[in-house]
Amino acid sequence: MMVIEAGEVCISSISALKKTVTLTVDRCAIFIAALMEIHEEAKELNQKTHPVAYRKHLGDRYYLSVKEGIMCVNFFKYYVPYGMHSSQVHHCRDRITLRLDEWAEMMNIIASAKMLKT
Repeated sequence: MMVIEAGEVCISSISALKKTVTLTVDRCAIFIAALMEIHEEAKELNQKTHPVAYRKHLGDRYYLSVKEGIMCVNFFKYYVPYGMHSSQVHHCRDRITLRLDEWAEMMNIIASAKMLKT
């Protein structure tokens, strides 16, 4: 599910509705610009033609990853706990894992909303 309002894009999984990630306009622009690259990696993951270990920084500690073993597209944010060294990063709760079928559905939504140039 993808909801666009007040300058933000909220992406939710249909299998886990409480899991969401919210992208600002700037982060969403980086995501849209890399969308075809991300989609190609997701297809390679599904076809298992070669090892996949893809990561894209979306800005402000937000990342997207596609990698073997998980078979999903992951949006996540890192944070450094107070008083810890910057190398001791942790995942925030503000993350989402999309199964490959959910990713394909999101690509259809984006294409139908004409957010993607074909």
